[in-house]
Amino acid sequence: MLIDVKTLAARLGAVTVIDGSSHMPDTGRDADAEFLAAHIPGAQRFNIEMVADTTNPLPHTMPSPASFARHVSAMGVTNDKPVVVYEAGAPFSAPRVVWMFKAMGHPDVMMLSGGFAAWLAQRLPVARGPAQPRTTSWGFVPSPRPRTFVNADAVADALASGGQVIDVRSAERFAGTAPEPRPGVRAGHMPGALNLPYTNLSTEDGTLKSDDELAAIFKDAGVDLSKPVIASCGSGVTAAVAVMALTKLGTPAAVYDGSWTEWGGDENRPIVTATDDSAPAEVTAEAQAPAEPEPIPEPEPTAGPAQSPEPEASVESPATGEPEDTPAAEEIAAPETSAEAEVPAETAEPAAVEASAPSAKAPSRTTTAKSRTASKSRAAPKPKAASKPPAKPKTATKPGPKPKAASKPIATSKSGPAAKPGPRRGPASTDNKAD
Repeated sequence: MLIDVKTLAARLGAVTVIDGSSHMPDTGRDADAEFLAAHIPGAQRFNIEMVADTTNPLPHTMPSPASFARHVSAMGVTNDKPVVVYEAGAPFSAPRVVWMFKAMGHPDVMMLSGGFAAWLAQRLPVARGPAQPRTTSWGFVPSPRPRTFVNADAVADALASGGQVIDVRSAERFAGTAPEPRPGVRAGHMPGALNLPYTNLSTEDGTLKSDDELAAIFKDAGVDLSKPVIASCGSGVTAAVAVMALTKLGTPAAVYDGSWTEWGGDENRPIVTATDDSAPAEVTAEAQAPAEPEPIPEPEPTAGPAQSPEPEASVESPATGEPEDTPAAEEIAAPETSAEAEVPAETAEPAAVEASAPSAKAPSRTTTAKSRTASKSRAAPKPKAASKPPAKPKTATKPGPKPKAASKPIATSKSGPAAKPGPRRGPASTDNKAD
C-alpha cells in the first residue's frame, strides 16, 4: 500500500497520481491553491469535501458508488491502472482517499511514503496550474467492498460484544478535558473505546513507522492485532491513518464514517470522560484495602480529680454483635458525650465505603453500659477478686480528663477524594486537530 518517491518517479507515466491534500480551517491553508502553485506532474486534484455525500449533514462522508465513479473517472482513473495518492504533509487525509478507493473496489491503490515533501526533497520536477484533463474510453467501474466503512450502529454492536474500537483523536479530546472544535459535539469518548493518537503512527519526515514499531504501539494501546478493529476519529479522516497502519500489519480494520462528530453529536449515544472512567476503579481499589485506623491521642494530665480512661468494653463486637467484657464500675469514665459512643478505630469495618459513617447503634450501647454502672454503684461494693477481671485500661498511669473528641469521625480519614486514574489511553499527544 506504500510506494517511495524513486519508484513513483520511474513509473510516473504508468500510474494515475492523485493529490488528496486537505487542511483543517484553523491552519489557514488552502489545499486547492497549493495544488495550483506546485504539484507532481500529471497529478489530479481530489478534494474530500467534493467527492462526498453532499446531502449528508456530517462532513465528507462516503458518496454513493455512482457518484464516486463519476468523480474519479473525470480524473482519468480506470480499474486496470494503479493509483498513487499523496498529500502535502504527514499522513492526514491521503490515507482517507486511499481507503475510499479500497472501499469502492479499486484493486491497486497506494500512498506515496513521505508525501509531496519527500518528492521535493529529492529535487524532482513539479508542475503548476490546474490539473490537465484526462479522457478514458470507459472510466472506473466500482465494486463496493463491505465493512471497509461502518456506521454508528455497527460501532455500538462491536462495543456491546467486546469488539475493538480505537479512537485516534488526541488524548485530551478523548478524555474530555479539551473541547470539541465542532459546535454541538459533546466532549469525551465511547464507553469501551481505546485511545491511540494517529500522530504516534508516523515519523517526523511524514512516513509510517516500521512494522515492529507499529505493532508495539498498537499493543501498548491495548489492541489485539489478531482481531478486527474499528477506527474512529473526529469525522472519519484520520481514522484511516490507523486503518492503513493496521492493514500494513495484516489486521482487518474499518473506518467509522462520521466518527465522533456523529457519535458525540447524538444525545442518544452514551459517552464517558476521564472522570467517569476512573470512578469505578477508585471505589473498587478502596473497597479492597482496609482503612488504616487513626491513632488515638494520649490524654493530657491536668490538675484535679483523677478520672478513669474511656472503657473499651462498652462497645459491641462488630463481628458478632455480642457485648464484650465490661470493666468494674469504678473504672468507667464519668463524662457522657456523643463522642464516647463512637467506635474506636481498631474495630472499624475494613471496607472504606462503609467506614465513612459512624454506627447508629453506638449511643444505645453506651447508655446500656452506663445503666449497668449506675446499678453497680447503688449495690454494695464487691471485692475485685470476685468479679471478672476487667479489661486493662489503655493508660492506667496517666490520670486526667478524657481527651476531647476528634473533629472528624476516626474511620473516615480515607474518605476524601483520591487521585483518580485516567482512562486507559494511548501515548499523550498535544495534537487537537478535529480529525
